[in-house]
Amino acid sequence: MIEPQDVSDPGHASEASAPRWGVPALSRAIEGGVVLVSEEGTVDFVSPNTEELHRGLDFATWWSWLQKQIDASIDREALMRDGEAAVSISLPEALGGRSLFIQLFPVDEEDCVGYLAVLKDQSGLDALQVDLRLASQMRRLAVTLRQATHDLKAPLQAMTLNADLLRRELSTELDDDAPLERLQVIERELRRLGRMVQMLLTQSPSSKETSRRFDVRRLVRELATLMRPQTREAKVKLEVQTPRTQVPLLAVRDHLKQALLNLIVNAMEAMPDGGTLSLQLSTTDTHAVFEIHDTGCGISDEIRAKLFKLHFTTKTTGTGIGLFTAQATVQKLGGQLSLESDGRTGTTARVALPLAAFQAEEELPCSTS
Repeated sequence: MIEPQDVSDPGHASEASAPRWGVPALSRAIEGGVVLVSEEGTVDFVSPNTEELHRGLDFATWWSWLQKQIDASIDREALMRDGEAAVSISLPEALGGRSLFIQLFPVDEEDCVGYLAVLKDQSGLDALQVDLRLASQMRRLAVTLRQATHDLKAPLQAMTLNADLLRRELSTELDDDAPLERLQVIERELRRLGRMVQMLLTQSPSSKETSRRFDVRRLVRELATLMRPQTREAKVKLEVQTPRTQVPLLAVRDHLKQALLNLIVNAMEAMPDGGTLSLQLSTTDTHAVFEIHDTGCGISDEIRAKLFKLHFTTKTTGTGIGLFTAQATVQKLGGQLSLESDGRTGTTARVALPLAAFQAEEELPCSTS
């Protein structure tokens, strides 16, 4: 075996030893190390970026071991016949300990016969494969979501219209405001879902989807009103506490509401036999802090570490999307979402969002029941 030459630099090789059919130019266009091996097994060319794979090690020793593995794994006649071959080889710790993916291409030119080896780090390829699989999953999810969204548009519009008509009819017949208030909750949520459907169909935010300043106490009370019938049905006591003074945030209101709703629903589902659900809003000098606490069985450290991964779920009917999207929304608003649990006595979801400047508004009660 001869000492490897970098023939991309004329100062490193003689005119006679340099392949005239463009290996140096080709090697610059290929991602990964490139080694040209003659029919006798000598190295005629090594691309500069091959050094990234054997950095700190003697190339001759490194390649000698690697070439023996290649020769033992590849049938030369089959390589010439098929025009390509590939093999994965794990190097011993003494030679770097990494795994390489090697593609071999036969060379049969007038002045050069042998093969061209393209070497790549297997770990990088594995990471790329993971990214490609995730991208493929996301594309399929996007197509499914758009189809489902399109199908939801018509019934949502029909329900919104009928809820509006029902509210008008009942307003002239009932003395009790409670049914009308429940209808208002339904109408409000239908309108919010309608905006979400329209945004997904057009793949662009509507004028109402831009960030706005608002007092988040009202949003917390809307969530409490929305969830109260469900908590009563599930024998869950709902406790809500908000500050006496305004809590201003700059955010897309619907997005934040959905993120908090996802956390509340998760807390509810953690208490199938009933319990207490606490929804508390407080402030620090710089942040609004939401704490959603349940008295369920808690979450182990092992499970908690995986809960924010897309499609991970511990529920038989879960999708593994709720916590993933909640975290994405909170992070987009410059905040943080965390889950705390001792694994036995409940879980607390904590959301911290930066406060925004806000004009004075009327004082509101500190709690609802």
